[in-house]
Amino acid sequence: MRRSSLKIGLLFIVAVLLQCGEAFGQAHPERRHIRSGNKTYEQQDYAGAEERYRTALERVPGSYEAAFNLSDALYRQQKYDEAAQVLGQLAEREDLTPAQRARVMHNLGNVRFSQQQLQEAADCYKESLRARPDDLETKYNLAYVQQLLQQQQQQQQNQDQNQDQQNNQDQNQNDQNDQNDQNDQNKDGNDGQDQNRNQDQNQQNSQDQNQNGQNDQDQNDRQHSGDDQRDGKGDQDSRQQPNGGQGQISREDAESILDALQQQEDKTREKVNAQRAVSVGASGKNW
Repeated sequence: MRRSSLKIGLLFIVAVLLQCGEAFGQAHPERRHIRSGNKTYEQQDYAGAEERYRTALERVPGSYEAAFNLSDALYRQQKYDEAAQVLGQLAEREDLTPAQRARVMHNLGNVRFSQQQLQEAADCYKESLRARPDDLETKYNLAYVQQLLQQQQQQQQNQDQNQDQQNNQDQNQNDQNDQNDQNDQNKDGNDGQDQNRNQDQNQQNSQDQNQNGQNDQDQNDRQHSGDDQRDGKGDQDSRQQPNGGQGQISREDAESILDALQQQEDKTREKVNAQRAVSVGASGKNW
């Protein structure tokens, strides 16, 4: 009787456990899929784990564990946008414990860091530390991100300074070019004025030469006219002289007078040529 009673008791306990397990399974239908996803995850089959976690969420959409594990599987596949979306939805829940919130914000910080959003990652790590201040890993991640932010800020300042220096150099070069252009314009204007003055001087010199030539011609005409008058008067005097032309000049005297006239014309011509040479030299182009 004792053995039969013991056997019956064991069967009762097993039945109770089975009933409890069945009841637990009915109360938590996602658990089987989560456990299957965890095994697949450990085998580094992240796509298969993602599928099982999604199935678990279909059974129980509010399952924190299924959603959190799903975000981890997405992160391992570098699906950062989807992972951030799942973690963002979890972070908005008000029923999370401080430990759960700390884990969510820590992983969201890792996702933002992978997206090269350093400031957002730092904010997530800070939020995680508010919920769990003694988490050394989160503190290390925050310190590392802050160091990268400082380096990034320093690089940006250096780039801004270099850009400012380049802009100043470009502005100085433009100012120098403008000054050179202005100097060239002034030089061209001065050259034009010099050319106009040279043209005016040449015209004036040409007029002076013409005037000098006209004066010399008039002087020569007056000299020849005076000679002709003197010759005529001599002829007239000679014709009026008595004693059969005793007033006529000799051949030698006539040649002397002609030589004197020729010398006078030569001197006059040399004077005109000298004045022309001076005028031309004075009106030469100023190089």
